[in-house]
Amino acid sequence: MSDPQTIGEEVSRLLELLNAQGLRPYQLESEVQAFSEESKNALVAQLARSVNPPSPGKVLARLPSILTDENRSDMANVFITNLRSPNPEARKFSLFGLSALEHPNVVEFALASLRDDNDQVLTAACGILLLKSGQDPRIRAILQDLYSANADNENLYMSMSLLKTHLES
Repeated sequence: MSDPQTIGEEVSRLLELLNAQGLRPYQLESEVQAFSEESKNALVAQLARSVNPPSPGKVLARLPSILTDENRSDMANVFITNLRSPNPEARKFSLFGLSALEHPNVVEFALASLRDDNDQVLTAACGILLLKSGQDPRIRAILQDLYSANADNENLYMSMSLLKTHLES
């Protein structure tokens, strides 16, 4: 076990990395390997404890890259907490994160997100639900109703285009 000061420094550097501008996925993958599981777990635990301010979308998008067996539960809690973020990007990446974790309630979270008025969030929710719609006709019907009610809504162009493409095929 490393000393707390070293872990604290690693956690700070890891958070800076997850927050970095212009970081390419291959760079992230390569750089994350340099950090200990202990620091990855400590960072996720820190994020799970802090709800103010909400985690930036960029951090949430990259969070699955530091997933360990030990931090899975805390990571899910970070994503669940940020489903209520005022930041649409945070809500969107929280849905994607829960999907990546194969959270048992991801369908329920995505269904609840169908009420979101942000097109990014709605597109994420629809994408997750479309993957499940083949196994559950109830989900397909909900998505068809959503499309019927909002097909002409220009503010929901991405999500309605996604639904149109998949529901008409």
